[in-house]
Amino acid sequence: ADDRKCPLLDISCLATATNVYANIQPQAALHDLSFDLSDPTKWQSLFDSTTAVKRQHRAFSYSVQKSRSFPGEVASLQPAKLILAPPSILQTEELQQHLASTIKENVRHWRASAFRRADIYTTFDSDVESKFQLLLAHLEEDSQSDPLATSRLGAGHANLMCRVQIPQKNQPKAIALNFPNIHPKLILDRLKHTNIHSNPRSICRFLVAVYVHALPHHLCSIWVYYGTVRARSYN
Repeated sequence: ADDRKCPLLDISCLATATNVYANIQPQAALHDLSFDLSDPTKWQSLFDSTTAVKRQHRAFSYSVQKSRSFPGEVASLQPAKLILAPPSILQTEELQQHLASTIKENVRHWRASAFRRADIYTTFDSDVESKFQLLLAHLEEDSQSDPLATSRLGAGHANLMCRVQIPQKNQPKAIALNFPNIHPKLILDRLKHTNIHSNPRSICRFLVAVYVHALPHHLCSIWVYYGTVRARSYN
């Protein structure tokens, strides 16, 4: 919890061998939380020792003789030592490519369904995707050092554009969105609800950049930069 780069955003409860505790502290970054379980103003115990034993007895009484005594601890369903798989760069690169192609395919479909005109063309500025992937990588780096960085994206957007060397005249009308390791359909639903695809121009160039940051145990942080492009080239 003292690691400021910890990807967890919140801890709602803690389970020990003897009890389960609910976090009743005001919302704060993990490194600001108190983990003194003996402090009732910070953590609310859900069971006392006798209640835990009674609940355990009811859960297992069908398979245990009544004459058997029960321990005064809550049985743990979690191994004593967690072994997390290391981040997989290969898997995240494959997911990154799959998401980018899936989003582009759906944007074409959304526009075709919305306008139903023969003169509607949907193209993508693929030449600059790598630059915007770099921008998203910077956003992930900033979010790890400051959990509130994404909420201040608008204020620091110009600085980020400078960091990836994109001139102001060529900057797209786009948004950056961050997702946890969720199903692609949920990501597509969020992008569709932005209505960016509803641009009525017959020839409209779109930008779709995807950056996936690998985390331990097959988890990842997904970033999508999505919008329309003002100019064809970025120098």
